Amino acid sequence: MITPPGAMVLVLLCVGLATAWKSITKSVSLDFGLGAASGSSLGLSAGGAGLAAATLVPLVNGIGSQVTGPFN
Repeated sequence: MITPPGAMVLVLLCVGLATAWKSITKSVSLDFGLGAASGSSLGLSAGGAGLAAATLVPLVNGIGSQVTGPFN
């Protein structure tokens, strides 16, 4: 289960992705969009989702704890 600091990191990553999308040129935008779509579809597969949950959720939670730790 993702913790609140981990959720904060994910929101910031989404904002960064949206900002990067708006700032790139049209020719690179297609490659960027296709990469995001293929990564999203891979994450939705059963094996990919299990692997991502086992590795990425603790990683994001750890990053969020590191970032928000000094403020607690």
